[in-house]
Amino acid sequence: MLRIVELAPPPGYPDLHAFNAALCAAIEDDPSLLASPASKATRGGSQTGELRFAAGGVLAAWRDAVDAAVRDAIAGFIAAGYADHPLMAPAAPAWALRAWGTVLEEGGRQAPHIHPLGWLSGVYYARLPDGMSAGEPEAGWIEFGMPPERFRRTTVPATRRVEPRPGRLLLFPSWAWHRTLPFAAGGRRISLAFDVMPRRRA
Repeated sequence: MLRIVELAPPPGYPDLHAFNAALCAAIEDDPSLLASPASKATRGGSQTGELRFAAGGVLAAWRDAVDAAVRDAIAGFIAAGYADHPLMAPAAPAWALRAWGTVLEEGGRQAPHIHPLGWLSGVYYARLPDGMSAGEPEAGWIEFGMPPERFRRTTVPATRRVEPRPGRLLLFPSWAWHRTLPFAAGGRRISLAFDVMPRRRA
C-alpha cells in the first residue's frame, strides 16, 4: 500500500523548482532545526520540530497539496477494493497533519523507524544532492520493510527501495518500518515528513 505521487507546483509558484526552493528555505530557516536530535531517527543531519502552517505561506501550500494527495489515496484504496482492509479502519473524513523537516548532510541517513502516532505517513523530497547515487546506485534511497538490527529475525524480511526525486511524495502505512541509505555526495538532502492523524467526530 505504498503510493507514489509526483506533486505539481501549487498556485502562486511558477514551477516545481521555485516551490521546492521556497520549501527548503523554510526548513533551513526554521528556528527549531536541531542537529542529530536525541530519540529521533536522524543520523548525520538535522531535524525540525513540528512545522507551523502560517496562512499564505509555502508550508501551508505544501500542506494543502499533501491533504489533496491523502484524499486521492483514500479514494484509490477504496476503488481498488480495500474498503474493508484493516488499514482503512481508522479512516475519517477529516484529519490533522503533523509534519517536520529533515536535512541530511553527506553520509547522513535515517535509522529504521515507524511512526506510532500516525495512520498514514509520508515524505516529500524538496532537494537532493547532485550525483547523490553516482558512486552507489541506491545511495540516499528510502527502504521499506527492514526493522532495526536489535530485533531478532529468523528470516530475511522482504524489502522495497524507492528512489527519491524532487517533487516526489510517498504515502505509506505508519506502521511500516522504513529507513534511508547513506549517501556520499556533497550537498544537502532536504525532505518533509508527516503523519496523518484522523479526527473522530464526537
